[in-house]
Amino acid sequence: MLELYMTIIAVVLFFIPAIIIAVCYSIIVIIIWTKTSGGSHTREGATQHVKNGKYRSGSGFRTARKIF
Repeated sequence: MLELYMTIIAVVLFFIPAIIIAVCYSIIVIIIWTKTSGGSHTREGATQHVKNGKYRSGSGFRTARKIF
């Protein structure tokens, strides 16, 4: 009887919350990945042209702010 009790407690307190957290993180990663990739994996899509001809990357903070 004790083994059944410990199994139920382990499932309720560890496995169910772990599955819920994993699903939530997966959804968050998928949303961020789809919004930031934009279907383009080339360097031209991820950079901005500057007057002197050099390229610079966009700010990561601005990208994160656009998502949320």
